[in-house]
Amino acid sequence: MVERIGDEFYYSCSSGSIGSSSMTNALVLVPFKSLESLRLKDFSELREWKEWSLMMGGDVGGGEGTRAFPLLKTLKLSGCPKINEDSFPSSFPSSTTLLIREGCQQLVASLQSHQPPRLGELLLHNADVVSFPPQDGLPSNIHTILIFGCDKLKSLAKQGWPSNLKSLRIESYKNLLVDVDSFPEEGQLPTTLTRLKLVYVEKLKSLNGKALRDLVCLERLSIKHCHQLLRLPEERLPDSLSRLTITSSIGRLAYRCKRDTGEDWPKIAHIPRIKVVKLP
Repeated sequence: MVERIGDEFYYSCSSGSIGSSSMTNALVLVPFKSLESLRLKDFSELREWKEWSLMMGGDVGGGEGTRAFPLLKTLKLSGCPKINEDSFPSSFPSSTTLLIREGCQQLVASLQSHQPPRLGELLLHNADVVSFPPQDGLPSNIHTILIFGCDKLKSLAKQGWPSNLKSLRIESYKNLLVDVDSFPEEGQLPTTLTRLKLVYVEKLKSLNGKALRDLVCLERLSIKHCHQLLRLPEERLPDSLSRLTITSSIGRLAYRCKRDTGEDWPKIAHIPRIKVVKLP
């Protein structure tokens, strides 16, 4: 079973053990110097993975070592239940997108205490989470979050969102917001948010107009196939919006947003770009 990914993964030595003086005889190269995307999925050997170092040979000759994956932009993980803040890399070499799928429960829960620098985007795809963000919150440097198809997820916490969050996309949920009258709650999302996209959130019944108007930087709002959402909030949508997209196979919301004549048209008439699509 693999428990650690470090020097023994990066080096090929003719003799001696990892960390010994014989390491200096090895040809030192930048490991995976051109790799931009790394995917570790369904590896039975990774079930016991507990530690990962991105530095190669840091203990050789008192040097700082060579950083592996210097151009890494996307890291995708699934089926690594033991990895957490103690074993995850302390930093990434460049601005990185982290995609977490099923079987990485400890990692999701520990991101805030870990605070990995340069982690820009967080994608949860079928991840084993019940509530999000985790209790300890998320690192402030995350600017984009996509949550897709996490069937166990039933609630979105009011606290813990990254303070610099710019884009939030929530997609494909049957049970999310089942016990919530409207979304978002007042003060739930950071005012830095510029894009909000809700797709197939089947239990979404209403939007909180006051909470939306508090999002003073919001530029794009997209609502697609949220079939229980039949009308817009009583409040006019934020003045900051430059684009609104509504797509549905149920005609009531589309009818209410019809240009000039719809009941909800006065709430959105100020938005420069509006796209309302009723699918057959």
